[in-house]
Amino acid sequence: MKQHEGEHPFGHYGQIISFVLFIVVWGLDSFRFHFLPQIGLAVPLLVRISLFVVLVTFAIVLMNDGHRVLSDDHKGGKLATDGYFRITRHPFYLGILIFYLALSILTASFLSFMLLIFIFIYYDFIARYEEKYLYLKFGESYLNYWKKTPKWLFFKNRIKHGQKPN
Repeated sequence: MKQHEGEHPFGHYGQIISFVLFIVVWGLDSFRFHFLPQIGLAVPLLVRISLFVVLVTFAIVLMNDGHRVLSDDHKGGKLATDGYFRITRHPFYLGILIFYLALSILTASFLSFMLLIFIFIYYDFIARYEEKYLYLKFGESYLNYWKKTPKWLFFKNRIKHGQKPN
């Protein structure tokens, strides 16, 4: 698997493992074991389907926008700060996480929700690795972007005086 400049050395493998693990847990919990079925009864199916459609649409848009940094336009060394990069520093990863969340909501899979917490921690870990690289590559321009743009959409940065991406 081809690693792109600045990506975590195990980023691709970790993402594949996370995906396979999530699909297995989601599938088993949703269609075989039905752990905590009360969750599904509490939220009507039509509401869950509607939420699923909205979240998957948003996830696809985020992933598409986040993936464009691999295009020829950005390979020249330009920092992406437009599009969805204005509201989150990691639109591709956020799109993946929202997709997993949408599947969990659709089938009201409690175990998938729990696994999603650990998958989020993994994505946060590889995002921090990439941010350190981007800071070293782009310097002050990345630091300014890092200070004003949340890592994960609505979560505001809690920056201490003089703090830099680590």
